[in-house]
Amino acid sequence: MQILRSKFTLVLTVILLFKSFVFSQDPKQRAEENPLSTVFYLLSTTEKDSKEEEKACLATSLASVDRYAEIEDVAKMIEDGSYVDKNFVALTKDLIAKGKTKEASKHISFLIIKAGDDEELLQQFFKPLILLKRDDDAIEILKKFSDYKIDGAFEVIKIYLELGQTAKVLDIISNVENLIENSEYGVYKATLGYYYAKVDKQSEALRFLQSAMKTLVEKPEAPEFTKSEIIDLVVDTYRTLGKYKEADEILVKQGKSIKPETPKTLIETAEVNLANGNHAKADELIKQGLKQLNPKDYGDSFDLGRIIEFYLKLGEIEKAEQIAKSLSGSDYIQQKQLLNIADFHIKKKNNSKAFDILNFALEQTKKFDPTEKEDGRLWTSGKWKQAQYQSQIAIRLIDMQFDKQALDLISQIKKPYLRALTLNKFVTANKKRISSKKLSAYLKEALSLLGQKKKDIFDSRKFDVYAITARNFAEIGMVKESNQVFAETLSRLSKEMIESGTDSGLLFGMCSIGVEFDKSKIKPNKKLKESLGQIINSWENEKY
Repeated sequence: MQILRSKFTLVLTVILLFKSFVFSQDPKQRAEENPLSTVFYLLSTTEKDSKEEEKACLATSLASVDRYAEIEDVAKMIEDGSYVDKNFVALTKDLIAKGKTKEASKHISFLIIKAGDDEELLQQFFKPLILLKRDDDAIEILKKFSDYKIDGAFEVIKIYLELGQTAKVLDIISNVENLIENSEYGVYKATLGYYYAKVDKQSEALRFLQSAMKTLVEKPEAPEFTKSEIIDLVVDTYRTLGKYKEADEILVKQGKSIKPETPKTLIETAEVNLANGNHAKADELIKQGLKQLNPKDYGDSFDLGRIIEFYLKLGEIEKAEQIAKSLSGSDYIQQKQLLNIADFHIKKKNNSKAFDILNFALEQTKKFDPTEKEDGRLWTSGKWKQAQYQSQIAIRLIDMQFDKQALDLISQIKKPYLRALTLNKFVTANKKRISSKKLSAYLKEALSLLGQKKKDIFDSRKFDVYAITARNFAEIGMVKESNQVFAETLSRLSKEMIESGTDSGLLFGMCSIGVEFDKSKIKPNKKLKESLGQIINSWENEKY
């Protein structure tokens, strides 16, 4: 017993000494251990109403490397009612999507308290709360609403409709039905009628539909946009109920022409039929839509892209390929859908078919003019588009282990940072297939590309790629080189930001670098700590 007591005392002493050491460290000294900690320290010196976007960026970066405990401390650096509050709500949704429900729930509880009585902000919490199965908390928030009670209820209804929870929709409706019935606003009545139609409550839908139409007669002086909104809702309600004749009659009475259904509405209806298992009807609607679309027209390309995705869902790959190859109205849509088709083949383990599609896509990129003068706008740059698409094609070749073809294509990419990034993708994909010595050569090539003195438009993400390269060195077992690249990257970033006079660029860049450093799981060496220390000193001396 005496021995056990002595061991326990020793362990307790060690723990207390460790805690004493950690908490006795100067905050600046702790900040020199890690780039994200440095950003936290730098932002802690700013006012609550400044650097809000940078603080939101830091919170997102911390969440991406599982440093959840620090997110609330970042949020406390921002004034209540800030425009970046929505970023923190979005962060909660990201956590839910990643399966981090415990962290998301804790985070949203903190945000609800911070929001106070801000109804516009509280309204954004409905979906995360419902996804977290905290429906009662969502309803409690809704009960507190005054000005936005009906609007808030409609937001909750939309969420439940999206989730297919009809019973919950009816519960919410029952709480606001009387309010809407007694409201002077026809838009509320028309909206509720539409929602009743969506849950197949015909008599209730028609009652509120007629009540909405009555307000137009009672208030002929209503603004034109309000009248139009009510009419549109009434027409949509009739169509949802399958009463197409009544919908057309309303349009005629309002002096509006009855147009044939647009490709967009035909595609949307087809998707609903597909979800309900009615493949024949869905296919018929898609064929009707196709007759109205021109593959050479830019605007039509977007609907044709959706049709390609529809055929991929059906597994009708030949129809999807035929449309994708005929597209010429938008190179963006064509490339996107060709890559989707290649991904379909790759998933089916049909690499030869995927290779054929990727070759076709590559041939299309050769039609762009990479010599045209760039003026700073992405859509004017043939060089940028060509590099971007070729990078995406190369990544598919890497995934299929077509090493020679992938490396040949990468060597042709004319944007340095995209070429460097794609080389990093090659290294990441081949850590278990190719030796560290061979892979390190590609990482050194990436560093050479990033270090080019000539600045190139649209290479603003070079520091992100520097950091990815540093992480990859660590992941192939070259820790010393990793530390060195991280340190040099931070020093380069600091120097460029001092020259350009932007502390925001420094903070955003360090967030990206910090994420990669945390992912590398290496300990900082002396040189890396010195780089971080110099950044802190430059910040405190207002050099940025």
